[in-house]
Amino acid sequence: MAHFLTGHGENGRYLHKIGKREDESCVDCLLTDGKDHAVFECPRWFEERREAFSKIGEVLTPDNIVQKMCQNETNWRIIQRFVTLVIGTRERTCIRDRG
Repeated sequence: MAHFLTGHGENGRYLHKIGKREDESCVDCLLTDGKDHAVFECPRWFEERREAFSKIGEVLTPDNIVQKMCQNETNWRIIQRFVTLVIGTRERTCIRDRG
């Protein structure tokens, strides 16, 4: 969750900024991969995103996700599960690809 909330971690923009990638593109869809891309935009995570947003009862955005996380424990767990799946998968993939 910390990587997602701070914008650090396995996203193309950050990795490019710190010299670990040649460009800012997403490894899954080749669009610009900023801190919010995988969670809110990347087609790879469409079904998981749709399911999480459906459980919350609305579309989450960078502007409302923290508010929704803090609204109640159920929302926190749904969002935490989704973000951890996305970020964790990307971290494992990047580590494997570098290895």
